Amino acid sequence: MTAPPILLLAATPRELGDLDVHLDQADTVQLPGGLPARTGRLRGRRVVLLASGIGKAAAASGVAVVRATTPLSACINVGIAGAYVGAFLPVGQAVAAASEFDLDAGVLYRDASGTPYMRALEAAGLARTTARENRVAQYA
Repeated sequence: MTAPPILLLAATPRELGDLDVHLDQADTVQLPGGLPARTGRLRGRRVVLLASGIGKAAAASGVAVVRATTPLSACINVGIAGAYVGAFLPVGQAVAAASEFDLDAGVLYRDASGTPYMRALEAAGLARTTARENRVAQYA
């Protein structure tokens, strides 16, 4: 019996690009709601690649949509984990957070006195990625 696939979940298609180029037997499937996913094999193991959108609600709904149609052996959240160019992390480096911020609530800032306060993502110039934008985006 073949093991169920592993779901590799990321916020954006770009975070899945390096995995996608290594898929054998690759195919694009439409999940309920029109959400696209990529299926195939990585090193012989069946996988599903899904860009769910940014934030815990988008990730949870993405997992639920896949689970509604496909049994899974595991779900692994992959991506940049908030690290960007200049973070000095080599590709493939595993990281463990010492602290985290709930970006669904906003971005943490400090005023001149050092007192922390939150600003909404949009007010901070960080646009949220919608499920529709993810459907339109192409895998690298």
